[in-house]
Amino acid sequence: MLVDYYLMRKQNYDITKFNDKTGPYWYGNGINIMAIISWFIGAGSYFVAPNISFVSNTIGSVFFSFLVTCIVYYLLGRGAANKSAASTQNVSV
Repeated sequence: MLVDYYLMRKQNYDITKFNDKTGPYWYGNGINIMAIISWFIGAGSYFVAPNISFVSNTIGSVFFSFLVTCIVYYLLGRGAANKSAASTQNVSV
């Protein structure tokens, strides 16, 4: 949620569109598949982190998995945002 709000949407949510099934926040049938994929990858990284000596000796598994989840969500979301912007430009031309 933090990545979406601060990095991807630049603190610009339209709260009137939150319940709109055709709005920008509804995703696919109300499910944000990018968030679910990011969550699974981040959860998996939690179990891998203790095997990485730098992580286990410094920041720990929880913070590491949090960072992995944020980075994956940002990368997936940025790609989707680029596709969405490109399709919008093609439609308006």
